Amino acid sequence: MIIDYLNTLNSVENTVADIRQMLDSEEYSQEPVLKLFELSRELLIMDGVLDDDQIEIIVSNMHTDVSSPFGNKGGNDE
Repeated sequence: MIIDYLNTLNSVENTVADIRQMLDSEEYSQEPVLKLFELSRELLIMDGVLDDDQIEIIVSNMHTDVSSPFGNKGGNDE
């Protein structure tokens, strides 16, 4: 269990580095952002902070613009 937790934390660190590199290069991709979301979900469950059902409720209540991994940047609500 502890090894899984440490491996997940290491994956989070690597994914954050990938996102920083992506932002610096201005070549955007949803993949590392989605991966970070999934890793965060795993950590919340491992920590016992939330269970899978609670996370599903939070996710279903989130409003995201699927055209951009960073949401609606321009404020152009059409």
